[in-house]
Amino acid sequence: MDGSPGPMAADPDEIETDPETDGESPGSLFDDIGALIEDGRTYAEAELAFQKTRLGYIAGHAKWIAIFAGLAILLVTLSVVVLVVGILISLMQVMPPIAATLVTMFGMLLAAALLGLIAKRGVRGIAGAFESESDG
Repeated sequence: MDGSPGPMAADPDEIETDPETDGESPGSLFDDIGALIEDGRTYAEAELAFQKTRLGYIAGHAKWIAIFAGLAILLVTLSVVVLVVGILISLMQVMPPIAATLVTMFGMLLAAALLGLIAKRGVRGIAGAFESESDG
């Protein structure tokens, strides 16, 4: 040994300190919790502002979506009316008008009944899924 201090020993005057905390004790736990609460509050306010902006954007677009969807439904309805009238006119070429009207009407009722049965089967399937889920 040459008498010099080891690598762990250092002169206290040579230790660098942070000028911002020089001479101050580190923050207390309560200060840290207060800062955490303030950060959480700031985050919540920013998230609320973001969601309000998002809702405004959706509301602005939803109006136009509803208008276009309503027009699409109207056009589909008018197309079905045109189809029925076309079928009726076509059938009147081969049978009396009252018979053509009755054939068209019963054909539409038959189609409605079939679609209703399909919808009923779908509702039963959904109901069955929820019943088996609650039984388990």
